[in-house]
Amino acid sequence: DVYRGVGLMRRIKEKDGDRRFVYMGREKGLEGNIMGRENLGFERVEIRGFKRSLWFENIKRMMGFFKGVRGRKEMIKEFKGDVVIGRGG
Repeated sequence: DVYRGVGLMRRIKEKDGDRRFVYMGREKGLEGNIMGRENLGFERVEIRGFKRSLWFENIKRMMGFFKGVRGRKEMIKEFKGDVVIGRGG
């Protein structure tokens, strides 16, 4: 969860203050609120869950998903991080 990510980033910063981080997540909800306060690096991902009964809406959401993935891939290449830690939902 986001609290574990923040804890890990804080701990690494204590050991080596020159490290840079980027946490990727939704702006709405816990991720955006917590990471906005922490000043550790946050990149917004535009993504929403699927609806069971709204077929057309799901197509729009799927297109948004692919657009978001493409944008985040570009951001990762630009950041040139040494380590990636993933936690999916």
